[in-house]
Amino acid sequence: MAKDKSSAASSENLGTAHPDKLLRVGDPAFQRLLDAAEAAEHGGGARPPAAKAQVPVSPPAAKDAAVEVKPWRVVGDWFSACSGALGCPCLWGDIPPEGYCQRTMCWNIREGHYGDVGLDGLAVAAVGHLTGSPLAISRSVGFLIDERAGKDQREALYTIFSGRARGRFAIAADLTAEWLGVTYVPLSVSIADDAWSAESPGLLKAAGAPFRELMVPADQTCEIINPPYPEAGPGPATLGRAEAHEVDAFDCKWNWSGKSSLRMRLDFSGPGDFRWTAHRAADYR
Repeated sequence: MAKDKSSAASSENLGTAHPDKLLRVGDPAFQRLLDAAEAAEHGGGARPPAAKAQVPVSPPAAKDAAVEVKPWRVVGDWFSACSGALGCPCLWGDIPPEGYCQRTMCWNIREGHYGDVGLDGLAVAAVGHLTGSPLAISRSVGFLIDERAGKDQREALYTIFSGRARGRFAIAADLTAEWLGVTYVPLSVSIADDAWSAESPGLLKAAGAPFRELMVPADQTCEIINPPYPEAGPGPATLGRAEAHEVDAFDCKWNWSGKSSLRMRLDFSGPGDFRWTAHRAADYR
């Protein structure tokens, strides 16, 4: 089938433009270029299958009134599992071969606070999907938050992880087109060097371990240094394989066992702006 001329031209511009000029989330021209490129390459782009919500949901939109942002910090561990091949191409800003990525992200907070509200020992998971480029505003996200959290802790966790408290979580928030909701459920998250897992009965079961196949030296792991990931860090990411990845919550329903999984440390604080584009001279912008 012949490509539409305007789409082909836009795709060519996308391929030749300077990277910093493309990484301007919210810029209409940037979005049009991405949409045109995705349509040309994927015939409009595949969309992930949907499932009916399985739990009562409090829509984040209902809580998006202005809030007083307080100083915060969360320290702990993070892992992800997704539908992509090992080392999911979304990590590098590439369009997934299937045209979409379905993923789960889990955080275990060893130490944390939001103002004077303590967050030690609590957990958060996010499930959702993106279509096309991970740099496009196309993400859908729903939060599962540890039901052990009290009222103030629940509000604090939602405020931080949804990006309303700014800091580095605001990067992912800026790329989110749809909030699927937030619900408070039994949630167990365990993250160690050699294994990681998360479970919420009937909603989420995920587990992973380091990739130690092929030419990875014995008793060592494969690590990605300085991965450009907005949901965890700083530090290296351990490349892993998902031993389990089953989700049935919000509009998300899948089983991607055997696919990609990553594990990283977590040490974020805020508020404050976080610059997520490359640092280059002003004339490149």
